[in-house]
This record gives sequence, structure tokens and C-alpha cells, in this order.
Amino acid sequence: MGEQTNILGNHLGQWSLALNYTPKDSPWKARAYYEHYFDDHSMMFFDHAWKDMLLGVEVSVPDNPVVSKFVYEYINTKDQSGAVYWDSKPEIPSQVSGRDNYYYHYLYTGWQAWGMGQGNPLLISPIYNVPGRFDSYYFLNSRIKGHHIGWEGDPTPELHYRTLLTFTRSWGCYDIPAPSLRHNFNFLLEVGYSPRRLSGWKGVLSIGADGGSLLGRSFGAMLTISKTGWL
Repeated sequence: MGEQTNILGNHLGQWSLALNYTPKDSPWKARAYYEHYFDDHSMMFFDHAWKDMLLGVEVSVPDNPVVSKFVYEYINTKDQSGAVYWDSKPEIPSQVSGRDNYYYHYLYTGWQAWGMGQGNPLLISPIYNVPGRFDSYYFLNSRIKGHHIGWEGDPTPELHYRTLLTFTRSWGCYDIPAPSLRHNFNFLLEVGYSPRRLSGWKGVLSIGADGGSLLGRSFGAMLTISKTGWL
């Protein structure tokens, strides 16, 4: 009977609010934004406090060659309507809507495609899980808190750079709590060079590194050389 009631499947969505500010006669720009994710009706409106969120601020300073744009984001998915879920039954008619278990569905594989999560990448995709285990298709780290900062600039007319730093903590998920608090650190540095004497040519060196107990250590580098316009 329960599955007949829920025949329409799993639905989720997001409330988004943004405020933009551009001073008069100034190249400065500022933007603050708030995003509230919900995985069922219990967090869609105000049945529970909106503790889970993505909160960010972005500032553009075009006249500053060192840092022309800066962004900071805070993400919290730790609450998920609380730790308790109870569907009403004749014996206990009260109904409690908690444990939303983001991106996961107990009948289907959830919001993923071939193991890659269709959502925020900080909620680690199941493709990174140990294969062959009963929980290999779970989103095992859906309860997180994280901070992300990024900035970019053009120190010279020929040189551009971008830096991204992300730090997250994971409590696992309500069904399978993490035995201890896990951390993850992500880093990216990109440096681009566009020589004036070689019109249309550009070289970009990208360096990325990850660390922490959540996914372990990894390092990568990429060199890209591109040409736009006629050869």
C-alpha cells in the first residue's frame, strides 16, 4: 500500500534567492545568493527550519589587476529535516518527516547516472564507493558542511590566473553514519598566458590536488595550448 501511495516517485527542488548590487558610476559589482534544497515536501515550505543551504557572495573589482573577482560559498546539508522518520500507522498515527537522505531513494538508485551524482559534487558520487558492497550505490557522504573560496586576476595584460580552494567535513549519512568525522580538501590553480606577439594563441597550465580522509590524496596537471581565429 505504501508504494501505491508513492507511485509518482521521488521529487526534489530548490528555492533560490539572489541580491545584486552595482554602485552608480563604478565598475564594482556584488552579488549575494541563498539556495535552499529540498528532497520532499517536509523541507519544501516551513515544516522544518531551513538549516540546509548554499550561501554565497561574489564580488567583482575590474580595476584591480591582482584580484578582479572573489567568491565565497558555505554549504550545509547536515540537517535533512532531522534524524527521525516515521510514517503514520494505525498503531501510532503520528507522522514525522525526517531523514530526507539527499539524492538517495530506497527503491531506485537515486539521483545518479552510472554512479555519477546529479547534484552538488561535494556530496560524493557513488562511483567512488567500494564496488561490490551492499552500500556501493548509496550517497554515503550526503551530510556535509563545507567552505569554498575562489579568486582570479590579470596581473599583466598577457597573464591571467584563477585559484579555487574547497574544504568539507562529512558525517556520512543517516542510514550509515561515518565512524569518525571525515575531511576533504580540494585545490586548483590555473595560469593562462596570451602573448601579444602571437595573436589568438593561449597557453594554460592547470594544477589540481586533493587530500583528506574522505577520498584520499590525488594530484594532476594539464597543459592546454589553443588558437582562435584563422591559422
